[in-house]
Amino acid sequence: MSGDLQIVAVSGENLDELLDLMEDYQRFYKVEDIDRDRNRRFFSRLLDRPEESLQFIACRDGRAVGFITLYFPYSSTRAATYALMNDLFVSQGARGEGIGRALIVKARDIAYARGFAKLTWMTAQDNQAARHLYDEFEGVSKSAWLEYELPTGLEQ
Repeated sequence: MSGDLQIVAVSGENLDELLDLMEDYQRFYKVEDIDRDRNRRFFSRLLDRPEESLQFIACRDGRAVGFITLYFPYSSTRAATYALMNDLFVSQGARGEGIGRALIVKARDIAYARGFAKLTWMTAQDNQAARHLYDEFEGVSKSAWLEYELPTGLEQ
């Protein structure tokens, strides 16, 4: 592991670094129609809504190597808001250096600071590397819930 790791909030000044990582993330999940302008519009909106979402970039040696996106949805069953780590990504060449762990800890700390009882996230069933990392956290549990998707007919 080289250089000090810094985790900084996404801002207008480092949005392009996030977009570079986001495109790698989208390629990882086999998104076919990656569109930088659409990404810029979408993620720029998040900058002005810290009560709804936050994003952070992990930097090592002045280079962006990972990010997290947090959303703060409502839970009807708990009658409360919680933290959802919607995205966690570490660049291929930086994996195995503790960056993913540091980003999860950052997400947990934000959830705690905001008074949320839990931090949740999902991953693909075949993402064994990520699942191995997640299983290392003390107190973590896997949900029995299944996620469903139903297209509305609109193209995105």
